[in-house]
Formats: sequence, C-alpha cells, structure tokens
Amino acid sequence: MSKFDVFQDRGHYATIDTLEEAISLAEVLLGGVQEGEEATFSVHDEEGNLKASLTNRRIIGTFHKQRWGGWKNDQAISCGEEEFDATNAVLLLEPNQLNELASMYELTDAIGRDHVEWDGPFDVYLDEAVCAFFGVGDLEEITPEALAYVRSRYNPKPLEEHTLEVPVKIHLRVAPGVSVEDFLTNMSMRVLSQTPGITVSGFERA
Repeated sequence: MSKFDVFQDRGHYATIDTLEEAISLAEVLLGGVQEGEEATFSVHDEEGNLKASLTNRRIIGTFHKQRWGGWKNDQAISCGEEEFDATNAVLLLEPNQLNELASMYELTDAIGRDHVEWDGPFDVYLDEAVCAFFGVGDLEEITPEALAYVRSRYNPKPLEEHTLEVPVKIHLRVAPGVSVEDFLTNMSMRVLSQTPGITVSGFERA
C-alpha cells in the first residue's frame, strides 16, 4: 500500500496511509497556525513527488528598482525595492514555465512590470517566494499535479482591464506672446501608478 508524507516547511511531520487523509491532516495543521505566522504543509508520495501544497502564504515578489549611473552612465545603480503580490500571476503559469522561472528573466520581468510602475532598469526576484509557497527547495520539484491542486484551491484570476475617464485641470504659467493653443496642440501627458498591483497600460487624450 502506498504511503504519503506530510511536511511542514520541508520538515517531516507524519506518514499517512492515503492521499486524502494526508491532505486532511495538512488542512487541520494549517488551520492551527497562529495568526501572524506563515507555514506551508506539503504532501509527497513515497517517491518524493509533490502531490499537494496547503499554505497561508502569498507569493510576494521583490522588484529591485535601478537607475543608470556611473562615469559613462552605463551602470545600473540600485535605488530601492518594492514588494508585490504575484500569487495569481504565478499560479496561472504553465508547469514548465513555473519549473524554469528562476532562469526565465523575460517572464519574471513581465510579471514585475505588470505589478509595479517603473521606467528604469530593474531586477525581479520570485523563485524563493514560489518555493516557500509550495514547500519545496527547488522549483523543479513542483509537479503539474501539485500546481493543479493549488490552482483548484486558490482559483487564481488574471489581471483585469479597467478604463477610467478622469477630468484634469492644468494650471499654466504662460510667457507673454506664447499661444496656449500651441501648448494644447503639442503637449504630451503621462500617468504613473503609485499603487503596487496597478500599472498603466495605455493613455489617450480625450
């Protein structure tokens, strides 16, 4: 008869006879985690394959902001970092994308850009948060079956598209002889989000 192992944050907790009982135990253990504490309970089969993960964590990515600097203005200099909740975006990835996330820089950058507004160079880090969420030591340990289980549990949603129409007042200081009409014809405007999780995908003048 197959056996299933329950782990708490990669530390062995118990060996159970059936997958259903192992998941039920993990559910009970997760319900007993004290408020303010984080934990992940993972269930593996006898071969060590991940079957399910239960957690109160979120996948919190780190967006490292940079600016060009240095003598030739060709060095990316750190100027702060911002955390963002990447749970939905990560859980919507395909299994092969999730397994290779640490080396797929274009993908991690795209996830970062979808959540944080920034116009300079940057680095995005997700892999450690993903591993902690699933209770594994390496992304390659996340099986399609475990991803499917977590998706069914969390029901991740894609980004939503919203359009806002906002009246704008522009206060000008106009030099004598300069036409305000020329300003209206030639002006450009930019809108930047200061809210993690919201980025501006487009802007049009009315």
